[in-house]
Amino acid sequence: MAKKNVKRVGVISVASTAALIGVIWGLIWGIIAFILTGFVGVPLQGPGFQMGVGPMQGMGAGLGILALLMGLLAGAVGGFIGGAISALLYNAASKFTGGFELDLEEP
Repeated sequence: MAKKNVKRVGVISVASTAALIGVIWGLIWGIIAFILTGFVGVPLQGPGFQMGVGPMQGMGAGLGILALLMGLLAGAVGGFIGGAISALLYNAASKFTGGFELDLEEP
């Protein structure tokens, strides 16, 4: 096994991968928010509220879809920014520490 050190990582590469992971997390949390907002949030509007009657009719589904879309967007943007910052910090720190050490096996 050959030992190699990772001296530097590509900022855009790490940021893109982190954005994809953020989209997956955003989808998971967006689905949870969709369920809570779409099905639970509307009946909790207040006393005397009747499901499907009045100006709030259909509002739960709309808010749920908005929560799902916002979860995806926030996950992508937050993941990209967080990944870029992490890569920049790693590149700066690896100058002092030598970077991650990997054991690689030749095929």
